[in-house]
Amino acid sequence: DTNTQAWNESGCTKPIFKSSLNRYECSCDHTTTFALVWLPKSHLTRYLNSQDIASLVFQSISICCFIAIIIHAIVIRFRDPTMSLQTNDLPPLMSCAVTMILFIFFIALAMTTYSTKVYDDETSCFLSSSVLMFFVYFFIIFMFCIKTSVAYFNFLRFVCLFPPPSYRRLFVILLISFFISLIWVSVAVGLNSNSSYNITQLYPYKLCWFTRGVIYYFLIIPAGVFLLVNTIVFIRVALCIINHARHATSPHQSYKRMKQCVIILLLSSTTQGIGWLFGPFLTFINSEAGNILGWFFVIFNGLEGLWVILLYIVIRSLRMDKQRYRDFAEQITKSTESISHKYGKNFEGDKEYEDIVT
Repeated sequence: DTNTQAWNESGCTKPIFKSSLNRYECSCDHTTTFALVWLPKSHLTRYLNSQDIASLVFQSISICCFIAIIIHAIVIRFRDPTMSLQTNDLPPLMSCAVTMILFIFFIALAMTTYSTKVYDDETSCFLSSSVLMFFVYFFIIFMFCIKTSVAYFNFLRFVCLFPPPSYRRLFVILLISFFISLIWVSVAVGLNSNSSYNITQLYPYKLCWFTRGVIYYFLIIPAGVFLLVNTIVFIRVALCIINHARHATSPHQSYKRMKQCVIILLLSSTTQGIGWLFGPFLTFINSEAGNILGWFFVIFNGLEGLWVILLYIVIRSLRMDKQRYRDFAEQITKSTESISHKYGKNFEGDKEYEDIVT
């Protein structure tokens, strides 16, 4: 313990005598940072270090940001129903919502495992940690599916153009993504029911998570496939938006808002994608480099709260613009009807006068 300058066996495994080295050895490895999902090769203390605290703080701030926009949307719905968010406004926020739920379950898993007293050499996950672990895993897969679905929808909207995609198709794709994630996690749960497969392991005071032998199949490969698809779609959509922005002549504010919304989604996917790209390297690089990449992973994922606030502001502005155009159109319609009614009466009066003269 560098604070007390003395040996601290708290949270360590039981010492085992190694006859070849003529000494006792134990392992002390505890933390709660979000980068733990990659099982980095680092020996950390049981107590929270700066990366652990930053991870929990960033995730908590992101969750608070999302709760704040939900409260604001509910208040607006009661105060002015015409300005409330519509169904078509929700898809961009859904990917952020899934990420927030992932953060909530990860914090619950980390705190549950960290606060539960177990034997230091225990390797079997207790029930609550195992349940929370598979919830976290489900939302990781579902998050990637959602982001890929929204990216595909924007690809159809900005690259393929015609026929324009309907939001009904997007909701069908999101529903398919949900079942894909559910089936994938169900397979993992089924395999984990057989202890001989050694799928999950308890890392005392850290996490209940996959073992190093299977994490490549359950996390790294799926994440790599999703990131590859998202990167290709991201490049196509980004190039199309940049090209349109350079040559666009449309003055419509609503279309500009829509492009801003997609740009924020692209930035969100970029920062989070960069963070997850660093993730696989944490499984095999040394502890010093792993600590640096762990910081990148934590910070880039922690920016999700910023993106959800900006995204909500743009969507709210888009809704206000549409309502303003609608009110303006109604005013023009009323004024047109009033003028038509006025001239209609004058025409009828002139006709009656002509009949009398005749």
